[in-house]
Amino acid sequence: MDGGRADEHGFLVYSTTGRAFPCHTDLYRDRHPADLLLMKCVRADRGGGRTIIYKLRDLLASLSPREISVLRRPSFPTEFGKIQLLSADSHGYSIRYNRREIDFFARLRREPLSARQSEVLNKIDLLLANGKERQEFLLQPGQCIVINNKTVLHGRTRLSKGTKRLLKRIRLPARPRLRGLNLVAN
Repeated sequence: MDGGRADEHGFLVYSTTGRAFPCHTDLYRDRHPADLLLMKCVRADRGGGRTIIYKLRDLLASLSPREISVLRRPSFPTEFGKIQLLSADSHGYSIRYNRREIDFFARLRREPLSARQSEVLNKIDLLLANGKERQEFLLQPGQCIVINNKTVLHGRTRLSKGTKRLLKRIRLPARPRLRGLNLVAN
């Protein structure tokens, strides 16, 4: 499982490998990332593959107003242009973060990050990897976790060699975005 597969850009898809997967939000590169992520454990990895979560509110508590300001600027590269990593609405802050993809699109688009951006992202990566608020646990077969993809970052520890671990993942918008869809409540 460690070899993994690459996407259309040649970017290694970590979920197809046994490597540790740093905390991130899903679908960074999409115009409309999923709001919710459901992960159900079918088969656990007895020697690794622990789920990691880090709440946005804990991350924000460790950042200065200046660092938050850097994240709120629409200056981070994606496949379709530049975005802000941190946004706010009447419900509070939302994050969109995948450091590997940010760096990948900066190289692909030949738009390097500024020294200040890199400094803030490096601090975030350190917090996500070592912060006291980081939570780790092993999902057991039959267990399902529901993650708010806007306010909780997630990752996993390295899988053990030869693992048969299987997680089923479903990504959902909070509100359907399909035109003409009629929802009926009984």
